[in-house]
Amino acid sequence: MERLQSEGKTLLYVANERGPVGLIALRDTLRAETPATLARLRRLGIKRLVMISGDRRVMAEALGRELGFDTIHAEVVPEDKAALVQQLQAEGARVAFVGDGVNDGPALTVADVGIALPRGADIARATADILLMDDRLDAVADAREIAAKTIALIRTNFRAAVGLNTAILAGAVSGRLPPLGSALLHNGTTLGVLFNALKGVQLGR
Repeated sequence: MERLQSEGKTLLYVANERGPVGLIALRDTLRAETPATLARLRRLGIKRLVMISGDRRVMAEALGRELGFDTIHAEVVPEDKAALVQQLQAEGARVAFVGDGVNDGPALTVADVGIALPRGADIARATADILLMDDRLDAVADAREIAAKTIALIRTNFRAAVGLNTAILAGAVSGRLPPLGSALLHNGTTLGVLFNALKGVQLGR
């Protein structure tokens, strides 16, 4: 029994009038994509993965160790989930919290980014900053990758626009570019940045 409990299983005892006759071990089924999603999040720059669960400690720790979480908090009530998020923030971390239950509402509210799954509780979906449209855990990694690539695209476009327009302005002020040429080049850089932005980003899996 100790071995089964250490594996994170819930034990159900079967008995009749004569006494115990059997034992049933139950365990939550992991989403198939969970291990790959956590590994992908690390590759995308997530430095610390923290598991915050209301489940019994032996179950949560067994599951957390199997998945490779850096820190595991078990038997946590909703208010303490929010407090743990705030503690991480006080340590200088920017926290993204993923949850789908009623008990996750407070933590989703205080996190820097709250992410809810589409089939989650109403309060989780209402308080989250991001509501995933696809009920896949790896959609969390998709969101992280899209956000990072979008920021990179914005920075690239900004640098290109500032650099090219500065060069055009310098050419116009020095007399090397006529007014019509300066206007055409300026509009051309604006269109170039716009078309580059419209390309958007693509996920690389």
